[in-house]
Amino acid sequence: MKRISEYVSHPDIYFHKNPLVRYYFNEIFVKAINLAKPRMEDLILDFGCGKHKQLKKFLGEGFNYCGYDIVKEWSDADDYTFLVQKPVFIFALSVLEHLTKEELISTLQNFKEINPDAILITAIPFQNMQSELLKKITGIKQTENEHKLSFRQINDNILNYYIPKERMNFLNLIQISKWRN
Repeated sequence: MKRISEYVSHPDIYFHKNPLVRYYFNEIFVKAINLAKPRMEDLILDFGCGKHKQLKKFLGEGFNYCGYDIVKEWSDADDYTFLVQKPVFIFALSVLEHLTKEELISTLQNFKEINPDAILITAIPFQNMQSELLKKITGIKQTENEHKLSFRQINDNILNYYIPKERMNFLNLIQISKWRN
């Protein structure tokens, strides 16, 4: 069985000593929420919520939130596919690139099964010169094969299930997208 530290390469990235790193990773949540515009009563599924559940912190009090992570101790539900209420929004921020192609396809199929009309919000990093430069400047190191899928591979697969409605590039490092049925 894997240890928790093996699932997360940068477990405290939101509290990094470098303010640029903190700004970048925390601003992704702000931009994703602004793109989604969820209502308090909408169930929000945070797929890959992580230890700190940053999305929940940025949403604020009163939102109908369910965090799911492969690390059971971090999850609000044992299995996101058996939620009593259907999620209106599914957030998958900086997580899909860590899946294999088979895991991504299975996850997208699960999302469609739990609510075919759910709005999917993704944040998928680019792999470009700017991202490599940022890693060097900030000292962030990725483990080998940490990102199993490229931006293009993820987007090509999502297009089999969803239609892009809005997209924004943030600092030319990551694309935050809103997808619908």
